[in-house]
Amino acid sequence: MRIGFLSFIFAISIFFLSKVSASVLSDFKNELNPEGRLRFQWKESIEKDRDVSSPTVLARGGIFPYFEKKFQLGVEVSTYQNSSSGPDSTIQFSNAMTSKSIGLSQIFLGFTSALPRFSKVNYSIKVGKFASPFFISPMLWDPLTRPEGLYQSFSWKNSSEDFSIGVFAAQLSADQIAQSSGNLRRSWILAQGIFSEFLWSSDSQLKFSTHLFHYQDPSERLATYSGSKGNTYLGTLTNDPTFRYEYSPIEIIGELRGKPLGFAARFLAAGAVNLRTPDKQRGFFLQGSLGETWKKESTVFDLSYIYAEPDLSVAAFSDSSYGHLNRKGPRAKASYFLLDNMCLSGVFLYAEILRASAQQASRKEFLAELEAKF
Repeated sequence: MRIGFLSFIFAISIFFLSKVSASVLSDFKNELNPEGRLRFQWKESIEKDRDVSSPTVLARGGIFPYFEKKFQLGVEVSTYQNSSSGPDSTIQFSNAMTSKSIGLSQIFLGFTSALPRFSKVNYSIKVGKFASPFFISPMLWDPLTRPEGLYQSFSWKNSSEDFSIGVFAAQLSADQIAQSSGNLRRSWILAQGIFSEFLWSSDSQLKFSTHLFHYQDPSERLATYSGSKGNTYLGTLTNDPTFRYEYSPIEIIGELRGKPLGFAARFLAAGAVNLRTPDKQRGFFLQGSLGETWKKESTVFDLSYIYAEPDLSVAAFSDSSYGHLNRKGPRAKASYFLLDNMCLSGVFLYAEILRASAQQASRKEFLAELEAKF
């Protein structure tokens, strides 16, 4: 009797706790708006004197609650490794005797609201360190990089809400170093642009953006990192080099999404030029994909091609997935979605160099990835 009664109480307790837990989790998700990402990756990279064979992991988790539907607070932590081999948030499993670091990857305050007397015009601002708000190609920006500074935009949407257009401006910190005088010297990114979006059906979309990124007083530390990733520099990488040229790349980018013949498809094209180099260095990027992402049992094929001349932009901020700058070549990716929020992928990159460099060589790269989002 006693055992039966205790079993009954235990069963009732488990049932009650499961209901409470479900309620608590639901409230947590609704109120705090949590987001997370976990990616395990095995990389085999073949490049003269720079071969890499290593497992890596990227983990991120944060909360992004809204207050009064206008204010937003964002806090995110992620894996961290201060390394010149790739984005800081990707760490290598290379030494089982050491602990891996966690860093603060986002912390910001945001505000979005319609303007008084202009209900169709929205003003948005973010201050702090936040996820990239730009619609931009990998030639100019690595999506894993979290900018820090100030971003603001104005956007207008028509009455049927199928067309919008806007402008943005941002002042971002690129680096900060201490000078011999003891004063701090900061390098800035000043960005501005125009963006637009058009929806002509529930599953068809056209996006467009043109923007200018001006790098003001880039530091020797940026030159040291970027010099090994494609940029031209003066001096030696071991003794505070400087950039040979100035950087103010202008880019035009467009993306078309739809479901022709019932299949989800996407095509993206971008072109960029840096008018501050004597030969107007340029680049272009093309990408096409077929299949619906983040849907259980879906298969997605993605093929892209990059052509990015050495001094198109500051290489430290370009996408490491394509070998940064001074590169041309294709990248192919096939993904199978095991669950709505989990996928298994295989990637192949072949990136040649455009100009002979002691720091770069042609690269062949093979990746196997398992990624989950929540």
